[in-house]
Amino acid sequence: MSLFFDFKPGSKMTYFEFGDYFGQVLFIKIFPSVMSDELLKNLSDIPCNTTISVHTNSTDNSDSLEMVKSKLAYMESEKAARQQKLLQQMQDPDMIPQDLKRSISQTNSLISNMQNNNQRLFKGIVIVFTSARTEKELFENVQKLMGAARSLGCELAPLALQQEAGLNATLPFAKCDIEIRRTLTTATQAILIPFTSQELFDSGGMYYGLNTLSRNLIILDRKALKNPAGWVLGTPGSGKSFATKRELLNILLNYPNDEILVIDPESEYAVLAQNFGGAVIKISLDTKTYFNPLDITLDYSGGDDDKASESPIAFKTEFMFSLLDVILQKERSTGLSGAECTLVDLVLRRLYESYFSKPDSVMPTLMDFREELKKIQEPELQAEKENLLKIIGLYTTGSFNLFAHNTNVDVNNRFVVFDIKDLGDQIKTLGMLVVLDQIWNRVASNRLMGRNTWIVVDEAHLLFNNQFSAQFLKSLWKRARKYGAICTGVTQNVGDLLDSEIASKMLDNSEYIMMLNQSPADRAKLGKILNISQNQLGYLSNAASGSGLLCAGNAIIPFDDKFPTGTKLYAMLTTKLEEVMELQGKNTAATS
Repeated sequence: MSLFFDFKPGSKMTYFEFGDYFGQVLFIKIFPSVMSDELLKNLSDIPCNTTISVHTNSTDNSDSLEMVKSKLAYMESEKAARQQKLLQQMQDPDMIPQDLKRSISQTNSLISNMQNNNQRLFKGIVIVFTSARTEKELFENVQKLMGAARSLGCELAPLALQQEAGLNATLPFAKCDIEIRRTLTTATQAILIPFTSQELFDSGGMYYGLNTLSRNLIILDRKALKNPAGWVLGTPGSGKSFATKRELLNILLNYPNDEILVIDPESEYAVLAQNFGGAVIKISLDTKTYFNPLDITLDYSGGDDDKASESPIAFKTEFMFSLLDVILQKERSTGLSGAECTLVDLVLRRLYESYFSKPDSVMPTLMDFREELKKIQEPELQAEKENLLKIIGLYTTGSFNLFAHNTNVDVNNRFVVFDIKDLGDQIKTLGMLVVLDQIWNRVASNRLMGRNTWIVVDEAHLLFNNQFSAQFLKSLWKRARKYGAICTGVTQNVGDLLDSEIASKMLDNSEYIMMLNQSPADRAKLGKILNISQNQLGYLSNAASGSGLLCAGNAIIPFDDKFPTGTKLYAMLTTKLEEVMELQGKNTAATS
């Protein structure tokens, strides 16, 4: 391709040719009295090759004020002359043209702003250059640009006989030889400064969608945040699970040494795990997959700022308070009392002192806990002892004895999904706690190897139904950062989450929060907790699936992520029933 520029000198044509392209330079000929900040955005959104340049120079304030006053004096003189003529014709002197009245009013307002509101005057021009392969396509682009400008009260016009100078003015040399200038105020000029959208582009980060305002990529490195723990919040159908799996996909591809552990209450992550060589562990009353809630290692401690919590036994006791509180609330509608906490602490200390004192000891289980509980002789604790024995019997020797056995699962895989869908509502929260405790053991081991662990807790609101489990989750969230773990809570019950004081504080302290479509009540609560403006909250109202607000550190960015459908990756990520059924049907047909 030979490169040449043909500006057609002497011709009335307002476009030029360069190489295999046709180009045209336009400028904003007329500005509205009230400028909209949507102007540059609307012009940039037109799907064509476009370069927008703003050239401006400030003027001396005293000279500007004198110039405006002289213009006002001229208009007042014209007004007086017209009124005099109307009086001579025996007509109403107020019948002067509306344009003249409006100009006088606007000029008076401008003088007031310059004298009282620190407004200055600028001389500027806005130039728009567009190009296309054919004359027809160029004409269509120009019409679209003119229409976008016209919708906001502006008029775009070609630069007649100045196309070459106009093209030079769009080059990054900050030089403009075009003499056409419009007078703009500080407020109008500020609207023409396009650098108002916040961006996220971390070196070595992962893709999280497009900035809704600028259409730039959002690249975030959660590991670089002070507290990388976070949340994915949204109403049903807003795209929470898809967005979470989208992030897991990026982790699998970008961080080959990191591990991913998912608590999956709705069996939504199995397909992704299976396709990427992960392991899916199904936990239900009908399986022989066991996790012992009393498992403990010397590395189990949380390393929290609270010295008492640095002991593995103290941390395990905190967990057992949560576990037993969930059981008791299911059976009698009230959780652990103070005396019962004392009793549990006493039993656990005896069990673990015996375990750690003998090198060949077998890890204690809930069955051992029950047997040790029977041995308690303290008179003041006998009533609590009998109550606990009655209730935990169902979970040790009864039908719900799933967690009364030694752990028989040892998965050596970097991507593990704990599928607890078939546990049922009766013990699902209990199952989440036990799995979360097992995950913490894995986190402690990974820490010694210098490996990061990504933890996803779907339906996390279930753990905020009682105080002990909420406190345990809060402690784990806080400890995770020091152990190289990055936690993500996912929930559609945003209202229940925000009603919990503990959850609200966890949200406030998390530096990664992905918010998708929200109900009006939840939007208001989130705005108050996270200091989000009303304008920003608008991106959470009736938002399309996969769109919303991303809070990362100090940045709050509107985003959308349109993942291409009809791909193998999309089939692994989607949870929409109709799409899943369609894909299953295609797979069945292909197999047969």
